[in-house]
Amino acid sequence: MDFFQTTQPRTIHAEVWKGMMDDSIDKPLAGRPQPMVDRCVCHDISFADILTWSSQRERTTLDDIREHFGCGESCGTCVPYIRQVLGTRQCSIPLMLDTSD
Repeated sequence: MDFFQTTQPRTIHAEVWKGMMDDSIDKPLAGRPQPMVDRCVCHDISFADILTWSSQRERTTLDDIREHFGCGESCGTCVPYIRQVLGTRQCSIPLMLDTSD
């Protein structure tokens, strides 16, 4: 399947990293670093930028982030990552092979 013809936009990151995975697609190849996600790829907004903006607010919701940055409105792949970013305050999240809600 061609990357841009994927019928499941929520698996876009898995398609990008497909070459780094073994035949089971469940575990990285030995000796390879864990792929990390650090931004909304549709809007090229880093999670660090989201956390900086969020730290200036009393409370930040996913809807606030959608409204301010646009993240989560296009393909939606970043939504589970943003939830983890808000929960953990980490700017880089390990690749999730299943990002469906």
